[in-house]
Amino acid sequence: MRLFIFFLLLLFCFSLEAQSLSWAKSFGRGDSPLTNNAIKKALARDASGNVYTTGSFTSGAGGIDFDPGVGVFNLTSGGGTDVFISKLDANGNFVWALRIGGTGTQVGEHIALDVAGNIYIAGTFDSTPDFNPGVGVFNITSSGSLDYFIVKLDLAGNFLWAKSIGGSYGTSDNIINSLTVDAVGNIYFTGAINGGGQSFDFDPNIGTFLLTLPITAAYNIYTAKWDANGNFVWAKQLTASIGLNCVGNDIQLDALGNIFIVGNFSEMLDFDPGVGVFSMGVAGSLRAFLWVLNNGGNFIAAREFGGSGPTDRVLAKSFNFDVFNNMYLTGIFTGTADFDPNAGIFNLTSPSGSTLSLYVVKLSPIGILLWAKAVHVIPGLIDGVYDGVSSVSDCGVLVTGIFVGTADFDPSIGVFNLPPGIFTPYILQLDPNGNFIYAIKPNVTFKSPLDIDAFGNMYGIGTFSNTQDFDLNPNAVFNLTAPVEGNATFVTKLLPFPWAPSVISPLSACLNSTDTISASTVLGSSLSWYSEVTGGTFLGTGNSLITPVLTDTTTFYVQDSTCQAGPRDSITVNTISCIPLPITLLSFNAYLHNEAVQTEWVTTTEINNDYFTIERSTDAIHFDPIGTKKGAGNSNAMLNYEFLDQLSTFNFSLSTVLYYRLKQTDFNGNYEYFDVKAVYIEKNTSLDYLEVYPNPTTGEFFISWNDKLTNEIVIQLTDNLGKEIYTTFITQENRIQLKMNNELPKGIYFLNIQTNQTTVVKKIIKN
Repeated sequence: MRLFIFFLLLLFCFSLEAQSLSWAKSFGRGDSPLTNNAIKKALARDASGNVYTTGSFTSGAGGIDFDPGVGVFNLTSGGGTDVFISKLDANGNFVWALRIGGTGTQVGEHIALDVAGNIYIAGTFDSTPDFNPGVGVFNITSSGSLDYFIVKLDLAGNFLWAKSIGGSYGTSDNIINSLTVDAVGNIYFTGAINGGGQSFDFDPNIGTFLLTLPITAAYNIYTAKWDANGNFVWAKQLTASIGLNCVGNDIQLDALGNIFIVGNFSEMLDFDPGVGVFSMGVAGSLRAFLWVLNNGGNFIAAREFGGSGPTDRVLAKSFNFDVFNNMYLTGIFTGTADFDPNAGIFNLTSPSGSTLSLYVVKLSPIGILLWAKAVHVIPGLIDGVYDGVSSVSDCGVLVTGIFVGTADFDPSIGVFNLPPGIFTPYILQLDPNGNFIYAIKPNVTFKSPLDIDAFGNMYGIGTFSNTQDFDLNPNAVFNLTAPVEGNATFVTKLLPFPWAPSVISPLSACLNSTDTISASTVLGSSLSWYSEVTGGTFLGTGNSLITPVLTDTTTFYVQDSTCQAGPRDSITVNTISCIPLPITLLSFNAYLHNEAVQTEWVTTTEINNDYFTIERSTDAIHFDPIGTKKGAGNSNAMLNYEFLDQLSTFNFSLSTVLYYRLKQTDFNGNYEYFDVKAVYIEKNTSLDYLEVYPNPTTGEFFISWNDKLTNEIVIQLTDNLGKEIYTTFITQENRIQLKMNNELPKGIYFLNIQTNQTTVVKKIIKN
């Protein structure tokens, strides 16, 4: 099978390609904070930007250094595997590190903070460890083969209390798969209890509150609430008679304090833990659930996602809310599954009955399906999966993890494959509508969901071996090296950008004049312009800005209008002394023609014109000259020029965008730049012998190709600036007639013809 391990995040709008590293630190010889297929949220931040992490480690007598800087701070395990808790400041510098443990096996899996900065750590233990990381001792003895603990520390890491949950005898286990804390320190957690006929006491103090499994059940789903002092409030159980794959995987609170839980089940199950009945499920079919309770643990609602047969399997692992209270849910599935939790049907199908696919679902605040997307792999074999969610805005969706084999990360008709491999890391970005934006392959795998702050900075934790580059920018390198004898734990902070606006106008302008600067975004969304990087004067919205009179070199700042809390990108306009050049340029265009780029321009007047220079760029910022054309000197006639860029240095098996601009120089050496044009260079097309005719046209035209289609193609008509005129979809044809609207002005347009493998761009002229 093909393996996906993934995290889903809603994030401030930025381009992964432009993303850069703030810092990366490593310490210790850490083990993965994962002990099963559930999400382990092993990283948290406070209001000052300090970063707290937890996990497990094993050391020799000399200990392991947890200071990632030049200092040394050793922790020594007590003979087995112990828990670590680490605090770094906002710049990744060491603050403190603590140890919890004993002679057995203790693993830190979850960490959370309340608004006062108190720290909550949850994980597993056996034997009798000491849960006080300070000079005192606080022992708890495991009552089963694997018990769970929750420890509370204050802001400085001082011990406050520790509690445990255990089964009634040695082979029963309880599992905490997810934990969250509200504003006043109440603790909510979910998971599963295991061991047919066994009882688990969820009151950690002298009282007793038992949840008991039926004698025939393997697992039952539970959720529980404790107060800020670790006192029992309530616990609820969904009683399954068989209980295969019955587990709660993630728990979150909405803005009203209601409790949302997602997980899996595989039989008919009553989701009302009170006296009412609300049954869902299909016997023998692994399905996902969404379970909603109020703050008192009383039933509000439940929904399910899944298919109807034994090979139709859906696992819901994690979710979160955006600022508008929309829910984003992610998980994995095989076969065919309905992802509309209401009366409608919205099926997604994996490539084969046993192949694992990734899904991302967006629901409205009242639970209406907004969209569901899938990422598929070539059929293969699955080993294990975990995934996670974090959200900070409604500007996009980030999924990160690992995959095995070959996967297409574009959930639409397009194709975007990352290089195949075994346990290959990936980061996938989708827009708020679930459309593909970008996918990239980092060098390390994040073992816990990325956490995003109010400015869109991303924080991650994981383990690595050997030497790895932690900078996702392909033009930069930041290496960390793990100890020779094993893995190290890493913590990293990645900086966001707005949607990486691409400057599509010159960055020089005449002194004491105004100019128009332009930018575009990946999504084509509107931009906001400012005079300063923070605050400053709001200058307007749109993809272009008419500057004030430029009396000196000036920097302007631009950001996506939907991401006001995100950082702004800068555009600096250099002022130069200009002598007005009496050249009138009627048009300048560039387009793909037979694996070359044709540039054409027309002048109506030329005075003292020496020559033209054609320049090319891959980023719309740094241009190189590729050819010249002699000017007419002096002319009052309309003159046509052209230059063919043969692209001998470019690989046509790759897709890219090239930018072209025209520079005109007079006999005195004075020069002027004209507008930049973008040309999309795509893979060689499988649409052999594609023709567009008549061309030029008065409005109606035909597109034909050699063979009848076996897959859908998309035909998009755009103007010379890339603005969409219309889009149509074609199947089972090899010829189509299209028509331009009569209101469209005469001029140059472009047809973008897309299959699931390639894109062809054709120029068409309307007379």
